[in-house]
Amino acid sequence: MSNKIKINLKQYYPELYNNDYFIEVDQEIVNVFIEFQRAEWNYNQKIKYHKSYYSLNSQPYLENESLNMNLSADKMINDLSHKEMMDYIFCCIRKLPKKESSRIIRYYLEGKNLIQIAREDHVSITAVHLSIQLGLKKLKEVLNKDDYSLIDE
Repeated sequence: MSNKIKINLKQYYPELYNNDYFIEVDQEIVNVFIEFQRAEWNYNQKIKYHKSYYSLNSQPYLENESLNMNLSADKMINDLSHKEMMDYIFCCIRKLPKKESSRIIRYYLEGKNLIQIAREDHVSITAVHLSIQLGLKKLKEVLNKDDYSLIDE
């Protein structure tokens, strides 16, 4: 026969019990509660000591949450403006002559190198390079005309 111990459920479940609620439980259950409280206390001490404790597999921007930064609105605005700018650039690329737009897309977006593009188009590497440079020059002119500033590298 195990010993019965009286515990207050409000102590263990404060969100469920607003008032004191005493029940009698076995010693084994009390030991489980105590063990859980110790583990939770140890975990909280580890977090406090290291200032933050999180998995490397956790969601992105977790470090901002740990610093109590609210960057979600700024991030959403930046993402939206970046998306609008990229959509506009793609629209401008599509307005270029077919060869130039195709080569720019394959080189910058598909990650193909000049040799692969030259083989696919049955032209020299120099022709592909000049075509891409001419397309970028035209793209830059269009973007500058519409007040998009580009950094020359």
